[in-house]
Amino acid sequence: MTRNYGLEFYKRTLISFLLLLCCCSSSTEPKKTDPDDPDPVIEKAYTFTLPDTVIDLPDRLKEISGLTTLDNSQLGAVHDEMGNFYIINIVTGNIDKKTVGEAGDFEGIANIDTTIFILRSNGTLLKISNWKTETFTPEVIETPLKAKNNCEGLAFDSTRNRLLIACKEEPGNGLQDVRAIYAYDLTQNRFVDAPVYTIPLTRDGAALPDFRPSSLAIHPVTGKLFILSSKEKSVLVLDNDNTILAQYTLPDSLYERPEGITFLDNGDMFISNEKGFTDSATLVRLNYKENMTPPEE
Repeated sequence: MTRNYGLEFYKRTLISFLLLLCCCSSSTEPKKTDPDDPDPVIEKAYTFTLPDTVIDLPDRLKEISGLTTLDNSQLGAVHDEMGNFYIINIVTGNIDKKTVGEAGDFEGIANIDTTIFILRSNGTLLKISNWKTETFTPEVIETPLKAKNNCEGLAFDSTRNRLLIACKEEPGNGLQDVRAIYAYDLTQNRFVDAPVYTIPLTRDGAALPDFRPSSLAIHPVTGKLFILSSKEKSVLVLDNDNTILAQYTLPDSLYERPEGITFLDNGDMFISNEKGFTDSATLVRLNYKENMTPPEE
């Protein structure tokens, strides 16, 4: 079922927003790293409190744990602990299932043309070539990451032809007080030993231990990296040089268990939520407002 948020929801959201302004502290305003830069990356590009569409997902996707874009009408989703991935048609609402052939703690999914990569929490990758065929045998790719790293986010970085793998827990490499994102080089078919991004767990003098990446995606228009944290219920935006550009808090009423993030080619964002205690799993669509800073050359 698709829910379009209308006038009543808009009124409630507007009242809440005005109250936040009066208190002079909006949790959805970006934390800017350069006080001399009035707008380093985002100003109202997405309205997280007022989604354009909310799609209720069936119970078979109640533990949707990863999201990717297949084309501008279809998303790919992976279900935690089941050997399947699903094709969600965002136009018709149809959902098709593809069987991977084995169970596991599946946490991330990324699409590259006709190839799907699926990430397990222990760092193992499954490569499915030509996923559109009726049957396939996944290729297993081992990485140095382990269950203690608790890998949850997977994204394709087309600029550098690599997969990005986010660690929810231990960062590895002897690092402390950070979350780490590693890369798998698809040109050389090898894991890059050192993390390509690190996220400090202390910012602006405050400890942020609840920031645990659950999904990530690169914005197709700006090239910025968006990282979703289900535990903290926030979206963090990083520049290519690892600079934190912005962080947004997601309201509980819409994002009870946010686990997946992806973009259409035009920048429209989708965030998937696992089923909560009462509601169904959902797919939240946030249309892109074209005023984000373009990527640097």
